[in-house]
Amino acid sequence: MNTKYGLSFINDSELFSHVKDTVSKYRFEINLKEFNKNLIDPIKLTFDSKIYGKTIKEIIEAESIRQIDKFYELVTGIPTAFLELCKVIPTVIDDVIFQNKNNGTISSTVFSELLNISSDLIKSIYLLSFKEYEGFSGLEF
Repeated sequence: MNTKYGLSFINDSELFSHVKDTVSKYRFEINLKEFNKNLIDPIKLTFDSKIYGKTIKEIIEAESIRQIDKFYELVTGIPTAFLELCKVIPTVIDDVIFQNKNNGTISSTVFSELLNISSDLIKSIYLLSFKEYEGFSGLEF
C-alpha cells in the first residue's frame, strides 16, 4: 500500500529504490574533459549570456548542472502519472539524500581548467570547441 508517496502506479518501496538508483548515477565531480563530452556550443553560451543577462560563469554553472540532470520517463498508461510523479519526486529525492547523507555538493574543476586555457572564459570555450578550426589559435576578443 502506498502510504507516503500516494502513487497508484508504483509502490513506495519501488519508487524509493528507483530514485535511489538514479541518484547514485549522478556525477558529483565534474572536470573540463567530462563537461566537454557533451559538445559545448560557445555561440549558444554567448547568446544565453547576453540575452539572459548572466555572466559566462553563471551560464556554465547552469549548463554543468543541466548536463548531469538527465532523469527518466515513467510509462504507466495513466494520463496523469507524470504529473503525480512530479509532485512527489522532490520528497522522494530528499528521503534518498537524507538516507545516503549526501548533501548534494558538486566538485567542479571546469572553471580552473578553462582559466588555464585563457583568462577570458568565453575565449577559453571558443578555443576548446573550435581548436581545430582555421584561425582560432590566435583568437582575440
